[in-house]
Amino acid sequence: MNNFDKQFVLLVSLCVWLTTPLVMAEAGVSDSKEMPAEESRETLSKNRKPVCFADMCLGQAIQTVIVKWKPGRMIATSVPAKLFLSKYALDLTSEEIEFLAPYFDVGGFDEKVVEFFKKRKPVFCQDTGLVGEFVSPSGYPTKVTIRYDLDQTWRITTITRYYKQVSQQEQASLIAQLQKTYPGLLEEGVLRISQFKTLGDFVITFLHPVWLPSDGPGPYLRWGEGFESILEEQLHMRIHNERLGTVIGKQEKCKKETLLH
Repeated sequence: MNNFDKQFVLLVSLCVWLTTPLVMAEAGVSDSKEMPAEESRETLSKNRKPVCFADMCLGQAIQTVIVKWKPGRMIATSVPAKLFLSKYALDLTSEEIEFLAPYFDVGGFDEKVVEFFKKRKPVFCQDTGLVGEFVSPSGYPTKVTIRYDLDQTWRITTITRYYKQVSQQEQASLIAQLQKTYPGLLEEGVLRISQFKTLGDFVITFLHPVWLPSDGPGPYLRWGEGFESILEEQLHMRIHNERLGTVIGKQEKCKKETLLH
């Protein structure tokens, strides 16, 4: 956070009119140049711009993100999670399965899982997501979903930021800033906003286009990092969300498994 933002944080308790800039600073939005609207499909995968928010980007490898993840809610190791890992994570040892099973059972991750994926890159033959949580410097809860990519890297596919008791004026101002920074993302579905007027809650969600069914090239202009093989499949075969697991199943080590749903 730069000195200007720090001054906002210090003054917010004294100056009500500084609340909206603080919310925007925490959202991580800033002015950026938009890519040309007209792009051929052949160049979309090479000429693109990622969506970045809260000091991370859609498609970014989770081990390169620097935040303090909340500890995972550990529960008793479940048989279904063990069976899933034994069948679809072909490189894991029995000890590693014991370690990961409680996380996969609840679909979550924390710093320990991130550290594990820094050291190990097991092949997964089935699509699944893990959700981690952290709190921003100003206290905003944020959830991040990661999914497996074919380079054995777990990458960010969803970033969700929660704001509590935000006034209607502040919400409108933040929406306007987001639309200015990312024109077209609301229409494409990459950016989703939920407003709860009664409670004053405000939720912002960014979704990687890899999970968005689309009949046009729009979302691919913001593809960002990762999922290269899936991008190629979508561009040429128009495979949508419900069939993306088939791309993961095409890995050499996975061909013996029946993964089509």
